[in-house]
Amino acid sequence: MKVYEKLVAAYKHTSNYKMFQKKKQEYTISKTGKFRKDANRPKAPNTAYFLFMADKREETKKNFPELNHKQLISKLAELWNKLSREVKQRYLNKAEENKRQWQIDLKAYEKTDEFKKYMEEKTKFLEYKKSSKLYRGNHERA
Repeated sequence: MKVYEKLVAAYKHTSNYKMFQKKKQEYTISKTGKFRKDANRPKAPNTAYFLFMADKREETKKNFPELNHKQLISKLAELWNKLSREVKQRYLNKAEENKRQWQIDLKAYEKTDEFKKYMEEKTKFLEYKKSSKLYRGNHERA
């Protein structure tokens, strides 16, 4: 197995690997018709409900070990609905704070060269997609 891993690691540094990855990406795009997501974009923050769930999941799991995953989620939803306004407001405030920080991070990211490069690629893709649809449409009518 170690020999295989060494061979794969060496292969990843070749031009054939880079060419294969590019063809693989083009194939995926052609099949889905969608452009890839921006991997560098800051991840959107969790809502108050998801912050609550992350906070209480382990505790609820310990208190109700017989519940399966679906039942556990239902139990957490029930607990969320029974929360007092004050406790719920703490989660809402934390979610709002996270959202403001995410918006700041997003604005900063949109000024980077990585974002500009991504948008250029996406614009080219959309233009190509639009032009190929126009060509197909005109070609089919003839």
